[in-house]
Amino acid sequence: MPPEPVEDATPGPMAGQDRESLEREIISLYANELDYPEEIVTADADLEADLGMESMERTDLFLQVAEKYDITEQVKGMEVRNYPTIGDIAALVAEHVT
Repeated sequence: MPPEPVEDATPGPMAGQDRESLEREIISLYANELDYPEEIVTADADLEADLGMESMERTDLFLQVAEKYDITEQVKGMEVRNYPTIGDIAALVAEHVT
């Protein structure tokens, strides 16, 4: 009888991470890119209305997050406008990497 295949034991990008720490990481990325203090960039801040992000900027950062968490293929074709807050983006990431 052949041996059972061994699953890849390499932890994914979110191994051991909870939703709160994921949000903090994404907030940090957005704050850094926007040159805003992290206190202003919150999980429920509207990226366009509260942070003044334009469509291209939102798309660029959305793709950076997708690349960071290795979910580029899963988000291909998604409308960035359907994820107006960092909390929404964090929920999407968590859905695909956990």
